[in-house]
Amino acid sequence: MREARLFVVGREPLDLRNIEVDFDDTWWIGQNGAEHRGVKGSKVDGGVAVRQGDSGGLVFANTGLTGQARGLVSGIGSGGSNEILWTEVTDIYNAFGLRLAPPY
Repeated sequence: MREARLFVVGREPLDLRNIEVDFDDTWWIGQNGAEHRGVKGSKVDGGVAVRQGDSGGLVFANTGLTGQARGLVSGIGSGGSNEILWTEVTDIYNAFGLRLAPPY
């Protein structure tokens, strides 16, 4: 599955990196030795998708005039800094038993 127009808010304000989804459901072993589930993407032009210090940064999709939170940066893919791993917002909510409040 390829999905363009995903971005990462990195160390620099609104450091937009234009990410495509490569695998929408993947597993990896983190630096802490724990198994993680999430999404793997890569930079559209082959450049840097994620850097040291970006962990926990917001991954969002540009949906036209608005943005949609997709998840939090979890790591660098095995292919290097042009690959990004992130945990989806829904997985974070589910892990803590959270849900969004209905709109007013």
